[in-house]
Amino acid sequence: MTLTPERLREVVSYNSETGEFRWLQNSSPYAKRHPYSAGDVAGARHSNGYLAFWVDRKKYLAHRVAFFWVHGRWPSADLDHVNRDRTDNRIVNLREASRVQNNGNSGIPNHNTSGIKGVRWHAARGKWVAQISINNRCKYLGIYADKEDARVAYEKAAREYFGEFAARAA
Repeated sequence: MTLTPERLREVVSYNSETGEFRWLQNSSPYAKRHPYSAGDVAGARHSNGYLAFWVDRKKYLAHRVAFFWVHGRWPSADLDHVNRDRTDNRIVNLREASRVQNNGNSGIPNHNTSGIKGVRWHAARGKWVAQISINNRCKYLGIYADKEDARVAYEKAAREYFGEFAARAA
């Protein structure tokens, strides 16, 4: 069964200002693993950090359901969380994005040691390298004596490639 806006509104309510979903009815008496009561917050953190909940035996990501709730259609591509908080499902924090745009709004990777997105230390040269990833391809932006110059080069390229989706480098 395909989820319709009407069915969705029978099962949960959505507060677009808080991004919160709440159950409108008690769970089935057969729901032994995750029973809930009317009024309880719908959703739990999924392994990837997003909130998700089940409707009619199908799991849905809450941010995609929020978009569906407001617009009456599923997003055509990725949904980007403007503030990069995967649990913040306020409609003002969600925007449709291509995969490249969504990746452009990502944070600093865990393995980054410079503290600046797109900037790394080149030990052999004793300088800073700026680079940007576009469609899983690394584009070299230059090598700089000053870390700040490398950051500026990354941010300029990010604005060019990602536009409004460009995340700050630091």
